[in-house]
Amino acid sequence: LTIDGVNSNLCYSSKNILGMTMAPLRKTQQALALMASEGIGASEAARRVGIAAGTVLSAVMRMKGKEICPCCNQIVRKGFQIDRSVLKDG
Repeated sequence: LTIDGVNSNLCYSSKNILGMTMAPLRKTQQALALMASEGIGASEAARRVGIAAGTVLSAVMRMKGKEICPCCNQIVRKGFQIDRSVLKDG
């Protein structure tokens, strides 16, 4: 990622690979991951992780039309850029 012109080769999810402690996925993130990996709907994903369907739908709506980081699946904030040269896919 490039943050206001400063290159940061570490993404949140890659820190775990380097031996640093990383927080477990929150339930909303777990539901979004289920939707992506299993192709299920928001209601089913929410039911499986034990949260309200509206919570998952709100997260989906927040992500619409925004750039998503390919390594941690979080929204890339204004002023940040993905440095694609450090990704495996290049």
